[in-house]
Amino acid sequence: MPRRGFSGVTAFVGLTLIYFLAGKLGLKLAFLHASASPVWPPAGVALGGLLVLGYRTWPAIFVGAFLVNVTTAGNLGTSLAIAAGNTLEGLWGAWLVTRFADGLYERTSKS
Repeated sequence: MPRRGFSGVTAFVGLTLIYFLAGKLGLKLAFLHASASPVWPPAGVALGGLLVLGYRTWPAIFVGAFLVNVTTAGNLGTSLAIAAGNTLEGLWGAWLVTRFADGLYERTSKS
């Protein structure tokens, strides 16, 4: 029976990389300040990743958000705070979708 640890690491690295790339893309849309974008595509990446892969992948979101911010602003404290906010945003959104919209499952009976 194959070990499942490799797939978890792959999902972690993949989600972190996709979040990082989406963050860099989102920051290309910033026109007023280099680290403030009117559109933030990684929010959708975080929400989708947490819904599909589960809540246990939140550290990948945190690391991806931290890397985006530390490579843009360069301030460690601010980057950690923003990464925490981005992670909580994704977790909160995933919880709301799971709680009130049945998550990834479609309702079969109409009330």
